[in-house]
Amino acid sequence: MPSIIQDFAKIINSRISKTLLVYLGLIFCLTSGFMIGRATKILDNIPEVTIGNVDGSEYGYNIENATSGAQEYQDEYKNASNAATLDKSQIFASKKGKYFYYKGCGGSSMAQKNLVYYKSEQAALAAGKILYNKCK
Repeated sequence: MPSIIQDFAKIINSRISKTLLVYLGLIFCLTSGFMIGRATKILDNIPEVTIGNVDGSEYGYNIENATSGAQEYQDEYKNASNAATLDKSQIFASKKGKYFYYKGCGGSSMAQKNLVYYKSEQAALAAGKILYNKCK
């Protein structure tokens, strides 16, 4: 084993000067120190995360109220977007189905031969049809 190390040392001594080894060691140490300093600075800037009470009372709100408010907002948004896209000038239904639709709110997959058109909502209701839920 010592002969392998001695052989390796002889190769290094014959090809690389001692001053070059010192310079390479110095560059390695300076680069390592710089990288460690940068990593420490980055890790110091990470903010701490604190978790409050699960019910949200610490922050002045209740999670149940927040979720119900979000649901109300979604319902209002859905109704507003449906109202903007509905074309109530054309009312139709399927011959065999129980719902009637406005143009743009459903019934697009029905075959043309199965469609029945109505002049008004009252005519569709009189025929026993119910307004489709997404058209409300």
